[in-house]
Amino acid sequence: MINSFSQKITLIDSSIAGISGDMLLGALVDAGGNKVKFKISRLAEVIPEFLPDCKEINIDFEEVNRSGIRATRIGINIHEHIHHREGAILMEAINRILPEFDLSKKASEFAVNALKTLIQAEATVHNEPFDHVHLHEAGSADTIIDVAGIAIALDSLGVFNSKIYGTPPSIGGGIIEIDHGTYPVPPPATTRILKDYNIPFKGGPVEKELVTPTGISILANLVTEFVGVYPAMTIKVEGYGAGKYEFHGIPNVTRIIIGDAAIRQFSVARKFYEDEIIKLETNVDDVTGEVLGYTMDKLLEHGALDVSYLSTVTKKNRPGYLITVIARPQDSLKLASILFEETGTLGIRTVLEHPRLILSRSIEKISITIDGKEFHVGIKIGKDSEDNILTLKPEFEDTKDIAKETGESMKTISEIALKKARETFGTELPKAYQNGKK
Repeated sequence: MINSFSQKITLIDSSIAGISGDMLLGALVDAGGNKVKFKISRLAEVIPEFLPDCKEINIDFEEVNRSGIRATRIGINIHEHIHHREGAILMEAINRILPEFDLSKKASEFAVNALKTLIQAEATVHNEPFDHVHLHEAGSADTIIDVAGIAIALDSLGVFNSKIYGTPPSIGGGIIEIDHGTYPVPPPATTRILKDYNIPFKGGPVEKELVTPTGISILANLVTEFVGVYPAMTIKVEGYGAGKYEFHGIPNVTRIIIGDAAIRQFSVARKFYEDEIIKLETNVDDVTGEVLGYTMDKLLEHGALDVSYLSTVTKKNRPGYLITVIARPQDSLKLASILFEETGTLGIRTVLEHPRLILSRSIEKISITIDGKEFHVGIKIGKDSEDNILTLKPEFEDTKDIAKETGESMKTISEIALKKARETFGTELPKAYQNGKK
């Protein structure tokens, strides 16, 4: 029997006209309506209390048309008399402003981290200390409105409980004037964040700056996966945020879509989840072990779910390897290209829409004590469709780091973490499983 199961998905689409803080905020307001508008409006009252030299803020919401697309434009009018602010001042302000809005832990962490990303990029580019870097455009109260406002809106819409996808943003082109002089698009801070967070992007389609440092800082701290095509989903809510300019024939908007991923729930003797994968296979007999190792790393870095090598015998009785790659359908072409380029193979076999049974997965942090010192370990939890915990596994990198620091073996660290996880989350399988009834 196959039933439907929904997993929440959010997609931020900046593929046409890029992204800025106010465009994404406009899209979220557009998706959330009056409830979100009311919460964002409170920022105008709260920010001047905690940000020095910010006298007055007015925020309004306007419905506009961008090349035939109705969208929401955020209008912000700020009365402040500064030339720049230092990084430490903005960080202190955001940490005092966020508690005024009763946000979730994830929302607050996002806002703080997005601002840190922006300030760190500026500090690196200008070779100044994080706390004392002089922020000009980025030092305005407008940055606080964007970062805090987006955190508030995302929390209101429940986005932090979803998987967040993004499309590669269009960065624009041409030359722009910023406080430090004349620069090509993208400006240095934006370039730095694109590099540091390995974010895919594309140029054009107009000679304007389409991705701002604030906008890319927000994407860097929100998106868990960038995709060239939309994931399979049903739409519940959508919103469009308008940019400042009107471009001929190109809608200057950022779009946000919130909906559900259709994951099928499959029952044979037990109830698990089912999704669709593609399997790529190829035989090679003239590739070194070093190349195979590098290829595996590259495939996994670019989205492969699993990669395996099996010793085999190829044509003319040559020893070789069978390379198998498990991938999401939307990643298959990219991964096939890597196989062709790195191994020199002339053909790849594909098994399309191959079903697999899976458990829902999440990672929760627990604390363990080694020699009187506390450490945090991520525990990967696998659950069936009835929310029964079937697997608990300590995260490899966490146990490795703790083993290095303490001198204990990884095996010992894993055993301690697993024991604590069992005490925290429970270990007993439901009786129906034990009796073979599921």
